[in-house]
Amino acid sequence: MSSTNNIVSLQCPPPIGLLAYNVLQLLILLAYNVLQLIILLAYNVLQLIILLAYNVLQQIILLAYNVLQLLILLAYNVLQLIVLLAYNVLQLLILLAYNVLQLLILLAYNVLQLLILLAYNVLQLIVLLAYNVLLQ
Repeated sequence: MSSTNNIVSLQCPPPIGLLAYNVLQLLILLAYNVLQLIILLAYNVLQLIILLAYNVLQQIILLAYNVLQLLILLAYNVLQLIVLLAYNVLQLLILLAYNVLQLLILLAYNVLQLLILLAYNVLQLIVLLAYNVLLQ
């Protein structure tokens, strides 16, 4: 008899209260699913924002690292230029000292030649004076 009741109840339209209850259950289930989708969407958006922030932070750190490397390289190059400049100035000072020394030696040589020439001329003068005294 129970199988007959099921067949009869399936053929009869459901009562209005049961229909309303089923519609209400479907609406609650729909609202629950929509709420789950919204929460999942919010979670995914939050994950994307965190991932984006992480990637931006990585890029900023990489940029800072590259800038630091460039500054270190620049400082190294400036230091190399300063050392090279100091070396060139030292070479120029050594060359200047060498040239001044050569000039002083040349000056001393010329003064010595002049003194020898002067002594020779004085000696010639003395000889001429002595010759003139002897001739008189």
